[in-house]
Amino acid sequence: MRQFLQVTTISLLSLAIISCNADNDRKIILERHCQFNPSTILESIESGDRNRFTLVENTVASSQTFNTYARWNQQDYFVIANAIHDLLDGTSSKNWEIEDMSFNLKCSDVEFGAQGANITFLKEGITFSGPSSIERQITIIPGEGAVDVWEFSYQSFRGSEAININTIAFFAEDILKIAEDNGALEERDKVNNECEISMILSPKLNHQVWEVNYFPGVYSLSIDAQTGDIIK
Repeated sequence: MRQFLQVTTISLLSLAIISCNADNDRKIILERHCQFNPSTILESIESGDRNRFTLVENTVASSQTFNTYARWNQQDYFVIANAIHDLLDGTSSKNWEIEDMSFNLKCSDVEFGAQGANITFLKEGITFSGPSSIERQITIIPGEGAVDVWEFSYQSFRGSEAININTIAFFAEDILKIAEDNGALEERDKVNNECEISMILSPKLNHQVWEVNYFPGVYSLSIDAQTGDIIK
């Protein structure tokens, strides 16, 4: 069983509902699964090592267990995602819009920060019938040294509001601290840390606002990504 199967599945379902919007022309065009060493991957990427990922056949094969926790911030996850873009087609995330993203962890792992991320990218494509959209979903789980990638095509262009990283002042690690300092710590203590945390930023869900959920049903709040203010 994958370490973050439940929290990742819930986040993916939330983002999938947002992403699909009842589109009937959505087709999967690519699926890739990779292994990596979480202790060395960031250094390998920085040094230009081209053998930093190992392609495997499926999610089961990609699942490993590392007796360590990633102390990564949001930017570190985007470094991994950027390297995946490069691996797949020699591009970078700069060629894609960011449609939504979520960061996940168990309540007992708050001191380490996010232990998984789901990032959805979008770009315009061209088909015989005209403009189309390409959606690339990247799921990163450092505790298992795993990256899963799914890519979908849409027959029509799905142009939508995207996340502008340059205008975001509060990243996932900041949002987690704000939540903890504003009641989440006390609430998770009441359930002895038997909970999981999801932080989702999706313009389709709520403009440039982080939706933070400690579940099941432990605590939730909304935080402005630009000001860090809690939205009542």
